[in-house]
Amino acid sequence: MTGREILEAASSFVDEEIDEADGLYAINSAIAEIGDMALIYDNITITTKGDRWEFVADDLLNIVEIEDNHGNLIHNYRERNGQVKLVYPGRYNIWYRRLPRPIESLDDTPELHAAYHPCLVTYLAYWFKKKDDDENPDANFLYEKFTVDVRRVFSQINRKRTPVKVRVVR
Repeated sequence: MTGREILEAASSFVDEEIDEADGLYAINSAIAEIGDMALIYDNITITTKGDRWEFVADDLLNIVEIEDNHGNLIHNYRERNGQVKLVYPGRYNIWYRRLPRPIESLDDTPELHAAYHPCLVTYLAYWFKKKDDDENPDANFLYEKFTVDVRRVFSQINRKRTPVKVRVVR
C-alpha cells in the first residue's frame, strides 16, 4: 500500500477526511514505533586497513554477519555506534539490521513487510481520533489494537521456517 492508500483506508474508517500533511506525519510516526520489529536488513561493502573503527551506517541496529572477500564468515570484530572494528585489513561485506526509513510523500510505499500495512491504517485512525480528543476511548482501543497487531506480525515474519530435528528415544 502507498501512503495515500493507507490515508484513504484510515479516512474511510474514521468517516472523516484526514489532512495529507497530518497523514504523512502519522504514518512516519507509526513506522518509527514499529522500528526494529520491521526486520529490515541491508548490506554494505567496506575496505579497511584493519584495527581501526570504520563507519557502517547511521541507522545500523546490529550487525548480522560479516564475510571477507573470499566468502568466509568473520567472527573477530567489534561494533559500536554504527561503526565496526575489524582486526585484519581487507574488503568485507557486512549485513546488518536497520530501522525502516520514513516515507517522503504519500505516493511512496513504506519499506515494511506488507503484513504491517494494515497496522499503519490502524495507527493513522488512532492518531486522528487522539488528535481530536485525547481521552477518546476509541483512540485507546485502536492504539492497543495497533500494538497487538504489530507484535503478531513480528512473530509471523520472524518465525524460523526450517525443519526441526526431533530426537526419538526408544
